[in-house]
Parts: sequence; C-alpha cells; structure tokens
Amino acid sequence: MQTKHKHYLHSKLYQFNFSLIRTLIIPIVLSLGNLVKAQGNIIIPPLTRQSAIAKITLDESVWNSRDPEKIALLYSPQANWRDGNTFLAGRRTIVSVLKERFANELHYKISKEVWNISSNKISVNYEEEWQDRSTRIWHHTYGIELDSFDENGLVKDRVASATDKIITVNERRLN
Repeated sequence: MQTKHKHYLHSKLYQFNFSLIRTLIIPIVLSLGNLVKAQGNIIIPPLTRQSAIAKITLDESVWNSRDPEKIALLYSPQANWRDGNTFLAGRRTIVSVLKERFANELHYKISKEVWNISSNKISVNYEEEWQDRSTRIWHHTYGIELDSFDENGLVKDRVASATDKIITVNERRLN
C-alpha cells in the first residue's frame, strides 16, 4: 500500500510538474527565445515605418546595455563602419573598439529617432551622453547615422557623423 501511495504521489507530482512546465515555463522560454532573436536583430527587410521604429528601439536598448559583444550582434560579421574619420571592418574590430570606448566613456546613454527609411536602409538622429573617465567632463553628442541592412536584418554598412558638446551635469538630458 505504501508503494502504491508513493507511486500515486510521484504520478501526481509528475503531472503537476508537466502542467507547470507547459503553462509557465515553456511560454517563458519561448518569450526569452524571441527576446534573444530580437536582440539578434530578426527584423528583416523590407522595412516599414513600424518595423524600422521597432528595430531602432531594439538597437537603442542593446547599445544602452554597453555590452560590446551584444552590440556587435546587431551587425553582420563583415560590417563596415564609418564613424567620422574612423573606418572599421568586421564584428571583431567593432567589439574591440567598443570595449575601449566604453572603458573611457562612463555612464554612456543613447537615444535614437528614426528620420527616414527605405526597404533596407534607416537614417537615424541620435543623441549620446557620457562622462570622460580621465577628466570627469560630461559630453553630449548629436549625430546622424545611416544604416543599410543585409537580408538577415543585420547592419552591413553604418555611416555616422557626430558633434560633441561639453555639458555640465545639470544640462544632462538622457538620464
């Protein structure tokens, strides 16, 4: 009798666990999977105004993580960057440059706004704020970015131009 009761309890516990897995855990895992895919930039061309805004919102969120490895996943392995007079090629280079950048730019924050789109391109107005590690001076950067995307929705070419302005801590807008 004791063995039968034990088997019955294990059976009910199994059913409960399976039910819990089916109703709670699987949806959570699927949601996380979608989030991971989104962070991997699954919004693919052709772009609409709505998908471009979603893509840039995601891009902004990933950049604000200040995680060079995550940010680099938004770009194709052979991505080309032109940032002012700096030219970069490939994800590994992007990661290296971003690690150095975020080591020197404390409290980095970015805000992006879609200006225009075409089927596989987005132009963006952006603002960044950060504090220089060595001088502790705050900067506000205004810029324009033009991104073109490959068939997988990854940035293949990025051209950006920006101007920095020194600000006081009270002039910060991107808290």
